[in-house]
Amino acid sequence: YTYLSSSAVDLATPDDPYLSMAQEKLWCEHVIRKGFDSLAFRAAFVVGGYDNTGRFELRDPNWVWRGTGNIVRPAIEVEQLVSSMISIAFTGHCGVVRAGYSEVTF
Repeated sequence: YTYLSSSAVDLATPDDPYLSMAQEKLWCEHVIRKGFDSLAFRAAFVVGGYDNTGRFELRDPNWVWRGTGNIVRPAIEVEQLVSSMISIAFTGHCGVVRAGYSEVTF
């Protein structure tokens, strides 16, 4: 079973408005792990040319928060995320994968 989680699980702080979502994602990881051999991807901000949220813009070579010069971190391009998910899933690896940090980590 492969589950797309969120970097918020690792990065949310008590004063973060996304703390509740992070806790729910972590709970989902736990429930899935109890029932299945599973692979959970804690993906960073997913960026790419087809993102319709309007949050990001590409300023070569970096993705930045739209309207600022602030680089989006952690971030992963959608094509890289999907490629990592497929290749790691085919290895049979189970556990948590952090994708989009400085590198993909297990």
